[in-house]
Amino acid sequence: MFGQLAMIVSMALIASLFTALLLAPMMASKMLRIDHKIQNPIFVFFGKLLEKIEVLYGKLLQMALSNRFKVLALLVVLFVASMGIIPLVGVEYMPQQDQGMLNVEVELPSGTRFEETGRVCKEIVSKLNTELEGYVKATFASYGVGENMESLIMNPKKASNFGKIQIVLISRNLRKEAVKDIIPRLRTVVDKIPGVVVRFVTTDPIGELITGGSADFAINIYGHNLEDGVAYANNIKNALEKIENLKDVEISQKLAKPELKVNVNREKAASLGLNVSDISESVELLFSGNKTVKYRDGGDEYDIDVRLREDDRATVTDLEQVYIITPSGESVRLNNVAEIAQGVGPAKIERLDQERYIKITGQVFNTDPGTVNRAAEEIINSVPAPPGFSWEHAGSEKERKESFVLLMQAAVLGMILVYMVMASQFESLLAPFIIFFSVPFGFMGAIQMLAITGNRISVVSFLGFIILIGIVVNNGIVLISYVNTLIGRGYKTRDALITAGVNRIRPVISTTGTTILGMLPMALSRGDGSEVWIPIGLSVIGGLIVSTLMTLVLMPVLYSLMQKWLVPAELRSV
Repeated sequence: MFGQLAMIVSMALIASLFTALLLAPMMASKMLRIDHKIQNPIFVFFGKLLEKIEVLYGKLLQMALSNRFKVLALLVVLFVASMGIIPLVGVEYMPQQDQGMLNVEVELPSGTRFEETGRVCKEIVSKLNTELEGYVKATFASYGVGENMESLIMNPKKASNFGKIQIVLISRNLRKEAVKDIIPRLRTVVDKIPGVVVRFVTTDPIGELITGGSADFAINIYGHNLEDGVAYANNIKNALEKIENLKDVEISQKLAKPELKVNVNREKAASLGLNVSDISESVELLFSGNKTVKYRDGGDEYDIDVRLREDDRATVTDLEQVYIITPSGESVRLNNVAEIAQGVGPAKIERLDQERYIKITGQVFNTDPGTVNRAAEEIINSVPAPPGFSWEHAGSEKERKESFVLLMQAAVLGMILVYMVMASQFESLLAPFIIFFSVPFGFMGAIQMLAITGNRISVVSFLGFIILIGIVVNNGIVLISYVNTLIGRGYKTRDALITAGVNRIRPVISTTGTTILGMLPMALSRGDGSEVWIPIGLSVIGGLIVSTLMTLVLMPVLYSLMQKWLVPAELRSV
């Protein structure tokens, strides 16, 4: 996704280069006319405004050059102070999209029949539809154990005490509230239903595609012993529920599925010529059935499911009375070679890299996932782990850490490449270094803009930081190039800096202004899924505003301080 964006931006810039060098001069020669009689009031207004800005900037620049060390110290203090905002902004992997989809997971006590689960699900659907009146487009519900693909997708837990409700809301443009803001209100409605655990999960297609799940918080617990793992996971779950902004904490593995356990007496079975495999196959045939038998009628073919009648397989006693055929042809009752007991077991056993694991997930509200993950680390490490068990972050937090490392490497590579291009252009190693001082201030401007607008540092906003590396240096290149040109004409350093600043403030403002205006539609978009792209626009806008101000003030001050290595002795200013 981001590779395509980078390719599009690169190709657009290459095309704009050819346009600026070839097409623009030709069109200007044919279309531009100097006509002093036409006085457009808008042009007159902006012309006078820019003239006033030039005068004010000239005075400001003279003052800054007369107090270089004070200005430099002030800017350093402002930069350090701005870094204190970073912990307040928060971090996340991807901005969560509001796709108008809300999933509600319903869990009743273990062993609840699916008819009761269905009744509760219908009650919850009715309450939610009443609370969301005017917002709901469609509602889907699935509960109990399903055999078809639709049931597997809607209710993957596949147990009689689980249900899932999916609510499709109207477009975000037509709603006053985002899905995340609606959930706390819905929680107060369903919490009144006794004996039922209800969890709310928002749908984020991009996040689910990349991380493999929709949970804001996720960890994996690794270990072989299933019972110890479930106990350890429950201890962690109980501890995590103390975190105020972490809700709907859930364990993927539970010993909650009712089952009948057949413990085979191997010695008795062997004396009759039976083994565990023979007995398990016989029990499976009698209770689950076998569809290998076919009935053909003309050109049609039908499966015949052969198994015991439901009345003959309803209780433990029924199972004990089942007869097993031995290899010698004798019939032996099952309770003569095995003990049958009721119990509970896992609905599934999950493995990752051939190792058993249990996943704990949760939803984050009213704060950023990064803050919750840091708090969770301290809590989890305080819970004693059974021998042979370990844990690690999973889902979005794991992806965020890996992606941030890769993006930092990309940012460093981008800065090196930009520096190399500027060094070859200026034939100097120091001049590009001065220009690069605008980059960290651009980053701080981006972070400040994210903080002001309530957004967080994410993979998407980080991409905006990388884009800034190539944009914020443009104004510095324009300014320093003209300063070098004036010095080459014999200007003293101070005069060259002031003249270049005043004469180049218009193109600097124009370049910055047009880029900001181009980013505004992205930053202000409010359609479905726009949350992913808004941080890019905000990062670029905030970074450009601050870096432009730094270019106009900091760069001349630094150039003046480093003139010893940049300017011939006879042209230096004090």
